[in-house]
Amino acid sequence: MNYYNACLCTLLMTLQLSFLQAQTKSADSQLDIGMPIPGMEAYRGKLLILDFWDVSCLPCIAAFPKMQELQDTFGDRIQILLVTTDSQEKVDKLKERSKIVQQVHLPMLVSDTSLFRHFPFASVPAHVWVGPEGIIRYMTNGQNTTKESIGTYLQGMDPKLPVKREQKDYDFDAPLLLEGGGRQLKRMLYYSILTTRMPTDFSQAGVLKEPDGTRTCVKAINTSILQLYQLAYGESATSVYKYDNRVVLQIKDPSRLQWPKDRTQEDTWKVNNTYAYEISVKPAFADRLFR
Repeated sequence: MNYYNACLCTLLMTLQLSFLQAQTKSADSQLDIGMPIPGMEAYRGKLLILDFWDVSCLPCIAAFPKMQELQDTFGDRIQILLVTTDSQEKVDKLKERSKIVQQVHLPMLVSDTSLFRHFPFASVPAHVWVGPEGIIRYMTNGQNTTKESIGTYLQGMDPKLPVKREQKDYDFDAPLLLEGGGRQLKRMLYYSILTTRMPTDFSQAGVLKEPDGTRTCVKAINTSILQLYQLAYGESATSVYKYDNRVVLQIKDPSRLQWPKDRTQEDTWKVNNTYAYEISVKPAFADRLFR
């Protein structure tokens, strides 16, 4: 190990230790844009770009030559630091078989246990730009770090980089509408759901409206398939289609669609033949409510 590499390793070890010490009081704290980043005093006075990657991320590795080129182009005005949570052993094995990794000379922080987990990222590549004063300025995807965006920033202008901010605890196994206790509902454009009978004798169907009169929801509780058709074709619970004499059933066995004439069979029939349905749309899609 030459003198430069020895100094670099010492610097990176000091950097990580200082960051860990700074985070001891708040293990669950999260770093974000506009916040100071601890332990980066060695890079004050220049633009620091943290390039988070891992050994299984092919786009990350493929971008190393571009990152090296950017470092060479801007010289001591910037510093690109490669950061990975992978162990030194994994990185060394990758280097043995990858000419790209062999040819890159950017400083690298391996076995990271402090930096990545404090950012709102769940995937790599992820880049964090830290300004000369030690404040986080941008969090973005790797492809947004370019000669043009860096040049714009160094000229004192805003490169307007898209923000990378992810839900690290996203549950891919949960139903979409239930994920995170329903936190994705605010992103809903429209949805529809059909269930078996609700555990109540209450039965009702209708169209719900926004305060301005825009129809955005159709809801039916414990109604038959025939009633759902009547609601859909009439686009209202009060249309002429609500009357049975306006409906012609051309099927062999209408027993599942019509309520039984024998009232003693009603309880059994409604358990097997009534449903709950709801469709909801954003006001912008109101014209699709019955389409």
